[in-house]
Amino acid sequence: MVGKTGSGKSAAGNTILGRKEFESKCTSQSVTVDCFKHECLIDGQQIAVIDTPDLFDNRYDETKTVKDVSQCVRLAAPGPHVFLVVICLGRFTAEEKQTVQKIQEIFGQDADRYSMVLFTRGDYLDETIETFLDDNTDLQELVARCNNQYHVFNNKEKKDRSQVNELLQKIRSVVQRNGGSHYTNEMFQEAEREIQEEKQRILKEKEEKIRKQREELERELLKEYEKNMRKMKEQLMAERERERKEREEERRRVKQEMEMQRQREEQRVRKEREEEIMRRRRKQEMERQREMVEKEGERQREREERKRNMASKSDNPKLTNNSGQIITNNKELRIVMVGKTGAGKSAAGNTILGRKGFELKCASQSVTVDCFKCKCVIDGQQIAVIDTPGLFDNRCDETKTVKDVSQFIRFAAPGPHVFLVVISVGRFTAEEKQMVQKIQEIFGQDADRYSMVLFTRGDDFEETTIEKFFDDDTDLQGLVARCNNQYHVFNNKEKKDRLQVNELLQKIRNVVQRNGGSHYTNEMFQKAEREMKEEKQRILKAKEEQIRKEREELERELQEEHEKT
Repeated sequence: MVGKTGSGKSAAGNTILGRKEFESKCTSQSVTVDCFKHECLIDGQQIAVIDTPDLFDNRYDETKTVKDVSQCVRLAAPGPHVFLVVICLGRFTAEEKQTVQKIQEIFGQDADRYSMVLFTRGDYLDETIETFLDDNTDLQELVARCNNQYHVFNNKEKKDRSQVNELLQKIRSVVQRNGGSHYTNEMFQEAEREIQEEKQRILKEKEEKIRKQREELERELLKEYEKNMRKMKEQLMAERERERKEREEERRRVKQEMEMQRQREEQRVRKEREEEIMRRRRKQEMERQREMVEKEGERQREREERKRNMASKSDNPKLTNNSGQIITNNKELRIVMVGKTGAGKSAAGNTILGRKGFELKCASQSVTVDCFKCKCVIDGQQIAVIDTPGLFDNRCDETKTVKDVSQFIRFAAPGPHVFLVVISVGRFTAEEKQMVQKIQEIFGQDADRYSMVLFTRGDDFEETTIEKFFDDDTDLQGLVARCNNQYHVFNNKEKKDRLQVNELLQKIRNVVQRNGGSHYTNEMFQKAEREMKEEKQRILKAKEEQIRKEREELERELQEEHEKT
C-alpha cells in the first residue's frame, strides 16, 4: 500500500485483512511512521499486506524515505505482486501528482505493470467512478499508466467482503497478465541505479554550464580591461589639454575680475533689497494659504462628522436574539465564505441558507468558478451569504484571483461582517497553510478581527472532539488563535439541524459586537493591496541587490586569478 498521508492506506489494509491490524484515526498528521506487514487467509490463499509511511511526510528527510522503501521491499520478499496506489476520492491536487511521480522515480518504469489504483472514501461518490474519472485528465493519465487497473473501496463498510473479493480477483488478473511474476529486487536496484545515473548526468551538465559561463565572463572582463586602458590613455591626454586651457582661462579671468568687482558689489546690494521684498511677499502668501487650508479642513471634518452620525443612526439598529438579550447589529448580516477548493464552502453556505442556493457535487476540480450571493431571513434578520471560488484553483491565474476578490468585495458592499475561513476536517497540509497565508496577504492584518474558522465534515469526529483535534497540530492552533479563537464545526449532511446554524449566527453576532458593530471596509482592502505591492517591490529590490553583489564577487575572483596568471 503506497500513497500520500490521509489517503486511507491503513484503513484499506484493515478492510482487506478483515480486522484492525494497522492503526488508523482522524488526525492532522501521518499515523503510520514505519513499514508494517500483516497476513491473513482468504478463500484458502495466504494474503500478505504491507502498509507504508507517507513518501512526502514533511517531518522526515529523504534519508528516512530511502530507508522506508528498502524496508518495504525486504518485507515483501521475494517481491510484491502488486503496488496499490491509494488515492482518496476528492480533489486530485499537486501533492497527489508529486506522490505518483515519486513512486515512479523510486520503483522505475517496470513498476507500472505491477500497479493498480485503489480509490478510498467510495461512500462520498455521488456518481459512477467512470464519470468521476472523465472530469480529470490527470487522473485518467494516472489510471492509464497502471494499465487502466483500478478499484473503489468504502472503508466504512468493513463487513462488506464482496469489495475485497473483487479487489483480490483484479489483483490475480494482474499477476496472470504478468505471467505469474512479481516485482523483483533486481528491478528495484535497476531503478536505483538509473536514479543515480540521472543525478550524475544533471550534475555534469550544471558543471559544464558553469564552466562555460566562467570562460565567457573571463573573456568579457579581459575585453573590458583593454577597453578601459585605452579609455584611460585618451582621458589622460584630454586632461592635459584641459589643464592648458584652464591656465589660459585663469589669466583672462583674473584680468576681468578687478574690472567686474565694482559691478558685482552694486549688483549685490540691489539683489539683497529685491530678496527682502520677495521674502515679505512669500510670507504673506503662505500665511493666507495656511488660513484657507485650516478653514477647508474644518469644513471637511464637519461634513465627515455629519456623515458618521447619519450612518450610525441608519446602520446600527437594535437586534434582539433568541434569549431576549439586546445586542448592537446591522440590519443585514453579510457573510463571505473563503477557502481552498473542496473545503465545503458551497455546502456550508447551503446549510446556512436552509436550501440549495449554491451548486455542489463530488468532483476533482472546483465547482464554484465565480462569486455568487444568496439571501435569506433567519429569526427576522436578513442574512447575505457570498460564495467564492477556491483561491488555489489551478485552472485560473493570479489575474482571475484578483478579479474574484474585487467582485465579492462589491457583492458584500459596504463590507462583510465576517470572513468564514472554511477548512475540511482532515490533514492540515502545506496547501491549507499557503491558503491561510494567501488570505492574510490579500485582506491584510485588519481582516483577522473579522475572521472565524468554520470546520466542515464534522461527521468525521466519531471517536474524538474538535479540541483534541487542535492538540495534535500547532499550525492549526496558530490559525485559530489568529482569528481570536473564533471557530465553529458544521455537519453539512445534517442540513435539517438548524441548531448548528443558530449557534454559528450567534457567534458571528458576538464578533460584530466585539468590533463595535463595524464591518470590514473597502479602505482596509485597498490598504492591504497597497502593502502587498510594496512588499513585492521590496523583495524584488533585495533580489536584484543580491544578484549584483554575487556578480561583483565573481568578477573580483576572476580578476584576482587573471592577475596571478
